[in-house]
Amino acid sequence: MRKRRLELFPFYDGTGICEHLAHMAEQGWMIEDISGILWDYRKISPRRMHFFVSYDRENFRILSEKCKIVCESDRMSVFCQEGEMEPGVVKDFEKELEAIQTYACPHVILLYVVLFIVAMYRIFIIHEMQGVSPLDPVAMAYGEMMLLCMEELLFYAGWRAQAKKAMKNGEIPGAAKGMLLRKVLLCFIWILIGGGLLGVLITGDGKLRLSTALIVGWLIILLMLADSLRKWMRRRKMPKQKRYWISGIFG
Repeated sequence: MRKRRLELFPFYDGTGICEHLAHMAEQGWMIEDISGILWDYRKISPRRMHFFVSYDRENFRILSEKCKIVCESDRMSVFCQEGEMEPGVVKDFEKELEAIQTYACPHVILLYVVLFIVAMYRIFIIHEMQGVSPLDPVAMAYGEMMLLCMEELLFYAGWRAQAKKAMKNGEIPGAAKGMLLRKVLLCFIWILIGGGLLGVLITGDGKLRLSTALIVGWLIILLMLADSLRKWMRRRKMPKQKRYWISGIFG
């Protein structure tokens, strides 16, 4: 028996992800595949398990010798160990933080900064040059996109500061703070964006409705193709670094 769940964990919250996967295992569900925000689980007998997430190659090698690898995404590898945690299963968290930052620069920071600038530019064009009200559904959709970008950048910056402070004090970085608030904000912003798009489809002229429907449909198709590409590369057992660059280009 299998099930797919929508999980809104940010990729960098390794501690939070491990705690969640351990809780799911105690409920009888083992993670099988992590692909974006949709995670696949398979039914198992409830058991106590310890999970580890690695973003760094050297830590991957160390964990591979001591733990069982469960699944991989383009960003991280998930390991598990049943029962009591074996002594000596440790990671170099400084390397992990560097690996996360290396991935985040092009895939999180740059992406959201570019999206924020594009959305701000489109609002300026719509309002100043086309004379459209800021409350227009299209302008509001771009404004909500700006909110989404700011929210993701602020939460990542907060987590990074939290992790660096913990390591400076000789502690293991804990789960990212404010993740419940992040999930609520994400859901709220996506509802606003969906409402804005629905408003365009209902109140816009024929040309605007058609272009909006085509863009939304094309984005959905791209997301499905990107998900299928990631799964195909994992089945082919492509090297992680190769998958990293292909996913960065196409998905």
